[in-house]
Amino acid sequence: MAGAAEKFIERFSRIQVAVHITGALSILILYITGFPISFPEQLGWIPKILFGFPITMFIHRVAGVILLLTALITIIYHTLNAIFIREHFLRHVLPAKKDFSDIIADIKYTFGIGEEKPKYGKYSWMEKIDVYSVIFIDGIILGISGVILMMPFLFMKIIPIHLMLSFKSIHAGFAIISVVGILFHFYMAHLSPEHFPIDCVIFNGEMSIKEAEETHPEWVREIKDEGVVV
Repeated sequence: MAGAAEKFIERFSRIQVAVHITGALSILILYITGFPISFPEQLGWIPKILFGFPITMFIHRVAGVILLLTALITIIYHTLNAIFIREHFLRHVLPAKKDFSDIIADIKYTFGIGEEKPKYGKYSWMEKIDVYSVIFIDGIILGISGVILMMPFLFMKIIPIHLMLSFKSIHAGFAIISVVGILFHFYMAHLSPEHFPIDCVIFNGEMSIKEAEETHPEWVREIKDEGVVV
């Protein structure tokens, strides 16, 4: 009965939830279909299951296009929010002086030197690093190199052939790096002690006020000041 009276606040909108799920599934498909292309001797059995390398390549490209579309939708969504609703996403994720003091406070707390954890806003400094790693690695480096590899004959007119060949190695190399980032993201979102075994907020968009006050107290204070939570 106590749970029925528990209040919740919106952490992610329905559009954000849908985009996140779509993006996550497309990234998973990109890993499954992309690594066998780069490492055919070790993972060549995957294309066999998928009826050959041509079909595997096709699925990989479709998943890449879907991921790029989710990125475009995200940009449009937050731009419109900033213009019409004044909910500035960058206000929450841009690095701030407080993030550096939070890092020091976190280190002190982890090693038993500090008495309490820092009070985070909507996103902690670790979550901000996670956001930027996704933007710069998955969004920019893998996105640009993937588009070039998807349409090589178009870009060969403006890019020297030796650079074109290097994009394959760049794409594969940063794909491996991105796996580390995804595992870090998965740990923070679901496997950390605060959320284990799974955090449902990204699936329903809602977080209990009690949990928000424990993990993101500055964010709760901010939205209370704005009259969002009573």
